[in-house]
Amino acid sequence: MPSADPKTEYPSEANAAPGAPTLEDGRRLHRNGRLDEAEAVYGALLKATPNHAEALHLTGLIRYQRGNHREAVIWIGRGIAESQLAIAESNQTQREALRRSVAAAYNDLGCAYRALGCLVDAEACFRHAQSLAPNYQQPHENLGDLKRNQGQKYAAIQLYIR
Repeated sequence: MPSADPKTEYPSEANAAPGAPTLEDGRRLHRNGRLDEAEAVYGALLKATPNHAEALHLTGLIRYQRGNHREAVIWIGRGIAESQLAIAESNQTQREALRRSVAAAYNDLGCAYRALGCLVDAEACFRHAQSLAPNYQQPHENLGDLKRNQGQKYAAIQLYIR
């Protein structure tokens, strides 16, 4: 299952033009299943800030939700790359919030890889998400599902009860 919507502020949000759509506008539309409108908001953000990590990630999540798993891998991967740059340039407080957002992106990337049948890559993504945010439950559950589907029931149980 893809991640829940992370709540991470990005510097570009503070510089948004008055009346321009914000990431929160896109998230709200996305949560309400209005994918076309959410994608338009993310597109507007990317037009203004082409390296907007969260807009890249969430565009990839929409691609995943529509069944375009290869495109999802590309978009989410681009979001992760931009997030890694932001983490390197951030202070400690910002870094912790960004790590949680990157963990959500790795979780979503793992879901896209799993949908493509790339199970080794999916497992690596889920494990990396776990390492970035150990208390974030979704990658544990996704890895447990992966292990259960591979017949590794004991390993799955250990992940589920974490």
